[in-house]
Amino acid sequence: MRFVAGGSRAKALSIPRGVAHGVRNIGQAPATIFYLVSQQFSKDQPDEHRLPYDILGPDFWEVSKG
Repeated sequence: MRFVAGGSRAKALSIPRGVAHGVRNIGQAPATIFYLVSQQFSKDQPDEHRLPYDILGPDFWEVSKG
């Protein structure tokens, strides 16, 4: 599922635990992203499984107007 947010309007999105997710600024202007979590990440005992950014192919992050 893909969500495109912004256009000078603040948006909030809640991502359930266990759902792979990522973010990309598709605009020309700098963007600010606030990322809030329900528990602190531990690099010594990570509870998440990291995926390569391109796991879904090189076209995944491309945006097409529709």
